[in-house]
Amino acid sequence: MAVDLNGIELTQWENNPNVNREIAKRIESSIWQQSAFEPLIGRSQDRAFRMIPLNGVNQAVTPRLKAALNGDGVKGNADFDTNYDSLEIHSLTMYPDNIANGLKSKTELEQKMEQVDFIKEAVDSLHDWMKVKIDRIIAVTLSNDFTNGVVCDEAEGYKDTTQEATLEDSTKKITKGDVLNVKAIKRAIFMAKRGLGYDGKDRFPIRPVAISYLDNKGIRTRVYEYVILVDTVGAEQLKNDPEWIELQKVDKKGLDNNLFTGFLGIIDSCPVIDMGTWSSTSTGLVHSGVSDAEFEKYLNIKNLNMGRVTPPSFYSGAQKTGIAVLMGASSLLFAAMPQPKIYIDKQQDLGRKIAVGIDRVMSIAKARWINHENPNSVYHNTDFATIGIFYSHEE
Repeated sequence: MAVDLNGIELTQWENNPNVNREIAKRIESSIWQQSAFEPLIGRSQDRAFRMIPLNGVNQAVTPRLKAALNGDGVKGNADFDTNYDSLEIHSLTMYPDNIANGLKSKTELEQKMEQVDFIKEAVDSLHDWMKVKIDRIIAVTLSNDFTNGVVCDEAEGYKDTTQEATLEDSTKKITKGDVLNVKAIKRAIFMAKRGLGYDGKDRFPIRPVAISYLDNKGIRTRVYEYVILVDTVGAEQLKNDPEWIELQKVDKKGLDNNLFTGFLGIIDSCPVIDMGTWSSTSTGLVHSGVSDAEFEKYLNIKNLNMGRVTPPSFYSGAQKTGIAVLMGASSLLFAAMPQPKIYIDKQQDLGRKIAVGIDRVMSIAKARWINHENPNSVYHNTDFATIGIFYSHEE
């Protein structure tokens, strides 16, 4: 879908600097409106993707997490200094990238012969490019280096992973038939609410996401639930699960809202959304059919824990593997300048051609808090609000 440029006098870009700024605003708005991730984005900490403004082009941003106090306190006549509590501040440093692309026109004569409005067509194409770029960065960042997960199993719904040394040891045991199913998703929801790891050890509970529903009568309500993202292959597997079919007969919540275009249904009050499947021509969630090189080129290595990269092949053994994701509040952090910049330059090839460019200073990172003073903190170096759900990616 083209960006709406109605009302903007593109021919006035040389004399009116506001033209470029207005184009940039329209692009920024349109990118998110057309993104499958748009309903999950917001500035508050209870949204799945938390937006953080960047104050400078070259400035790193360091969001912080303050842990709750867990001390016993004092009683009666005891002095404070007999049992002071500890204030734990966790942080995550995000380094911005400059994402950019540009196009150069043919000569003015050729443009007129071909009846091409180059500036308009270039803006449209660069808008689409930026949207795809951001969606792919989000999908890759979300799926890199899981610290908790559920592994699907054909017979039991999900595998017992409590004796596994690492999460990837269990995911590599996926075989044909271990498809995505309701029991595995329910297990992930339980682990998020209970605060439980794949190894059976206690972790912190994950906060649910604030979701706004708008029904057909225009009434907006807000609920707090986890969000389950699946790809199209996983969605089809779910639809063939008898338990899924029965669930959707009795739970119609959300079917009349227009929030999620890929809305599939509900599991334990949590919406399940088809985000599409990653391919060379479309964005979506990744799977082990995505090459390591393709995966890695969308990652900001500086934002990763010690540069650790785990493409989908890292979790895959003999069987092709898909990855669904449970998201809680502040799963991903998105730091960016308020909008992209548009550049229009008519001085190419001695003034015979026009160049149009776009760039965006931004940084996307999975919430992975670090406490340098207390590495034993429950939040230290672990996914804050993300659980992977791994399954056989068979069609």
